[in-house]
Amino acid sequence: MRPPLYRPITAVHPAFRPPAFRPPSPQPVKHSRYPWVSPQEDMTVCIAARVLGNNPALILCMDLKGSVEWSSSETTHKWIPLRHGFHAQIAGQVSRAKELAHHCEDALPANPVTQRDIVQALRKGIGTHKRALADEYTQGKLGISYEEFRKKGKTWIPEDIYREMSWEIKNQYATDELIVSGFIGRDPYIFKVSSDHVITCDDFAVIGSGTALSEASLLQRSQNINQGKDLTIYQVYEAK
Repeated sequence: MRPPLYRPITAVHPAFRPPAFRPPSPQPVKHSRYPWVSPQEDMTVCIAARVLGNNPALILCMDLKGSVEWSSSETTHKWIPLRHGFHAQIAGQVSRAKELAHHCEDALPANPVTQRDIVQALRKGIGTHKRALADEYTQGKLGISYEEFRKKGKTWIPEDIYREMSWEIKNQYATDELIVSGFIGRDPYIFKVSSDHVITCDDFAVIGSGTALSEASLLQRSQNINQGKDLTIYQVYEAK
């Protein structure tokens, strides 16, 4: 026999008894806030989803939230038109993210044939962006270009400083994110640039501080390329 949930306390006044156990009342399925999100925390998110079928389409959704440590406003444009009919949505530090987007834009081919052409172009753009960051770092520290630092730095920079700067450059990666989307022929494609990697997204892509929650919403709705345009628009809106 299992022991009771509690035993009456007989050593105190007999009028005192522990409260009877009652199961908690059920909560609504949809919460206005999630328990792990601070009420003071502002979230930002950009979403892209693609639809195939007789009427292929790209569904893009984003906010305008820009913030600093002490304030925020809905005035930040996070959609950048790129050349050759492609578009970029940005998340992170706005100026750096735009710089990354333009480096990727410069590498885009005029007439891509396959999605591999876009993946290779975006990787090339990331490389250009990383070289720009390395050049900015060496210019700020020593007043020389990264190329000069790489070729001649060992001859006059103390070994420990050279090693430390090389380590900093090696571990310097872009914390900003992009969603690059566009059409190759009639087919829509979505690519996610995050942590210096390019990811080809089959159904949808999400970036920003609200990524985990938005992806969970879209996965719960089983969002995929075979769903219609109207349903996709609603599910992207719900995730946002």
